[in-house]
Amino acid sequence: MAVLLFEKTGVIGLFLGAFLLTSGNSAEPWMYNAGLALTSGLAPFLVVQIYRRLGLITRDLSNLRASDICSLSLASALSNALILNGYLALAGRFDGNPVQILTVFVGDTLGIVVILGLLSIALSFSLARRR
Repeated sequence: MAVLLFEKTGVIGLFLGAFLLTSGNSAEPWMYNAGLALTSGLAPFLVVQIYRRLGLITRDLSNLRASDICSLSLASALSNALILNGYLALAGRFDGNPVQILTVFVGDTLGIVVILGLLSIALSFSLARRR
């Protein structure tokens, strides 16, 4: 959602948030943490750019449908799982187990479902009050 709504500013926000979280809770070198954080913003950004270039969504989001949000969400979860684990492989921290990729994909997908569900509930209450 941050990348869809705020584009590059959303990517920077995702990067900074992830970097601050990993840096404060990790004994890893800051460059390693920066790489991890970069994957958080890069994965959804690439998906949104691909969808835009294919003409599936417009920059102003005027043609965005619920099915687009679902497919963007799944594509972002998959790209994050692949890019993150690709980074881990480059850093020598990928053990070759596909469960590691699946864990990130399932975690991202469940997180998206929870956030979109809460957003939907909030919007339904908000719209009900306006009527």
